[in-house]
Parts: sequence; C-alpha cells; structure tokens
Amino acid sequence: MPEEAAYAAVFPASDKARYITGATLYIDGGLRLCSQQLLSGD
Repeated sequence: MPEEAAYAAVFPASDKARYITGATLYIDGGLRLCSQQLLSGD
C-alpha cells in the first residue's frame, strides 16, 4: 500500500528511529526474504 511505503520513508526522520544507525530498510512486502529462500533451496 502507498501508505506503508510513505511511513517507511518518514520513519527514519522520526524520534522513534533515534537509535537506528546504518540500517537498510527493505520495503518489499517480504519478497526479498522469499526470494533468498528459493535461491538457497531451504
């Protein structure tokens, strides 16, 4: 949903993200995890 992507874009600038440093935030609905499992054969 567009709202979910917008929240993820705004979140790093919010007070709730003040302890997060050097992280990659993937906004793909879990597809990255599924594709890694398919490629590894798990």
